[in-house]
Amino acid sequence: MSMKKMITAIMVMAVVLVGVIVGYIVTDRRKQADEQKAAEEEASLTLFDFDADSITSVDIQNPDGHFHVEKQSGWVLTDTDYPHEMRLNTYYITNVCAALCDLTATNKIEVEESRLADYGFADPVTVTVSDGMNARTLLIGNAAATKDSWYVKRPDDKAVYAIDYTEGEMLRGGAAFVKSIYMIEEYDVNINAVRLERGNETVFDFVRPESSWEITEPIRAVNIDASQINAMLTYLTRIYYTGFPGYAEDAAEYGLDKPAAVLTIATADGESVFSFSEPTADGTSVYVLDHQLGQIGTISTNDTGFLNTKLNELLTTGILDLPLSLVSSMEAQTPELQFTMEVREDGYYFDGEPVDMTNTDKTAAFKRLYDAVPEMTHDAIAPDATPEADPECTFTITRTDGTQIVLTLIPTEDEHYLVAADGTYTGLTVRKNAVSVTLRNAYDQFTEMNAQ
Repeated sequence: MSMKKMITAIMVMAVVLVGVIVGYIVTDRRKQADEQKAAEEEASLTLFDFDADSITSVDIQNPDGHFHVEKQSGWVLTDTDYPHEMRLNTYYITNVCAALCDLTATNKIEVEESRLADYGFADPVTVTVSDGMNARTLLIGNAAATKDSWYVKRPDDKAVYAIDYTEGEMLRGGAAFVKSIYMIEEYDVNINAVRLERGNETVFDFVRPESSWEITEPIRAVNIDASQINAMLTYLTRIYYTGFPGYAEDAAEYGLDKPAAVLTIATADGESVFSFSEPTADGTSVYVLDHQLGQIGTISTNDTGFLNTKLNELLTTGILDLPLSLVSSMEAQTPELQFTMEVREDGYYFDGEPVDMTNTDKTAAFKRLYDAVPEMTHDAIAPDATPEADPECTFTITRTDGTQIVLTLIPTEDEHYLVAADGTYTGLTVRKNAVSVTLRNAYDQFTEMNAQ
């Protein structure tokens, strides 16, 4: 290539390079300008910017009334003109603070003051949050005709803004939002009594005076399945209302003047009673009257399974819930058998003689013999039966804490025993072959193995 052509090529390449550099600079500056414009537009749509955790009070004025909430140990409703008793939905108040702290509009609308009423600002909903030093207020007007946004504004801002419809619906709220949606506003571990009635009958009435559940009606059984009761209570505390259609004075309208079921729970703070209607015509809902608040709520029929609970579902299959690990001795007397079982520090004893603890077959048979008593399967629940004969079998069981329980089996005219605990009929029955066959077999198996 000649020198002249080479110089020409270099000059062309230089021109191209300069063009690329200039183009990059122009493009970069345009991008920066676009980003700055976008940032400015976003900033112009940011209605509030504060720390939600700093808020100490929330004041709401909507068509249902005025609600003033303050943060103490938690959110507390301190002032309201709402005409009915209510429990505060603290989660809702927290959500209001979280939504307002960085509320950003989707667009900004310049509206003449004379037309503000067209956007719902003649009588807007007001939401004010305060950290004790600064108060921030949002005015909420109408929903857009397209139902994709709500119109809002700040008191000191002439502009009207549109915010997301769902967010606006939540902030606009109403009593249905401010009220707690949970049927039972209590921790399950704090509930110490639960009673269910259907029609004119008591399905069950459990109390927990200390750490253990006891049943007071319709029977006095000692085979309570605490895990099932606790699971039921956990479920109850998670049921929530889907609506609030009325109040106690409307009970007849919702079929609650003659309820299908009544649930009563108690804590150290008092008692709460709930009446339940039959399912609605479409089968999707049940109405609930909270007698304490005088409020009628709606719950899904999917959450009403507990209303059909049967007593035996809350009892163990045996007649006594007491494992061998919590027992120090048992004395047994039946028409055919008399024996004593002990659990001492150094091992098992049968009729005063030690059991070879190195022989796992013997220790397993010892445990099966004990289990044959508390695990006698109850055949039926007969709360109205009346023991008339003298006890035929007696089992005196001493717990490791020194307390005793005495189980007695009282014969009936058929093939059953009535089960009593500490002299009180439990309402349970067992078949006589639970003693004559099952217990006898366990006894024979152990004694034969223990003799080897």
